[in-house]
Amino acid sequence: MPPLHAGRPARILIVDDDPAMRELLAGLVRDLGYEAQAVPDGEAAVEVVAAQPPDLVLLDVNMPGLNGFDLCRRLKADPATRLIPVVLITG
Repeated sequence: MPPLHAGRPARILIVDDDPAMRELLAGLVRDLGYEAQAVPDGEAAVEVVAAQPPDLVLLDVNMPGLNGFDLCRRLKADPATRLIPVVLITG
């Protein structure tokens, strides 16, 4: 059983521009019993984090537009999101 966060399974946000990788990671996360939400780019991730902050972000490094490094910097610079753990991933 995965750890609970506020009485619910931890919510993991997956940010990757590759649809196959998003699907693979989301499936693995769900198989482990966590909630998964996947988005295709950094801009969509900013909206999701603002609306419902995740417990963890799995973040692709190489994406068009707002790349993983820039999104990570943005999250860490904001006092409201700086404590959200971020794992940078790349193919």
